[in-house]
Amino acid sequence: MNLISPLLDRQNSEGLAGWALVIIVLCLVLWLWSVVVVAKEKTEDPYDRIVWLLIVLMLNFLGTLLYFFFGGDAKSREAEKAKSEQDIKRRANNGTL
Repeated sequence: MNLISPLLDRQNSEGLAGWALVIIVLCLVLWLWSVVVVAKEKTEDPYDRIVWLLIVLMLNFLGTLLYFFFGGDAKSREAEKAKSEQDIKRRANNGTL
């Protein structure tokens, strides 16, 4: 049995082309959205934003995935950092550090 022939069938290929178009449009929208998110993000180091913007622009969808997995939300990182600093100060004041 040939596995390629169903893919090359005219009726089936029109359906696959439609799905491919939907996937391409979704990837493009996600990529454009990530460019806007990276450009608007406030960071301590402005070079972080520039580097992530270059990665997202040059690597397209792969750069978008890398940003959302590794770049993440700077606000949550800053909140976590502030929380750990407060915890250290509290422990130092209590003498438990």
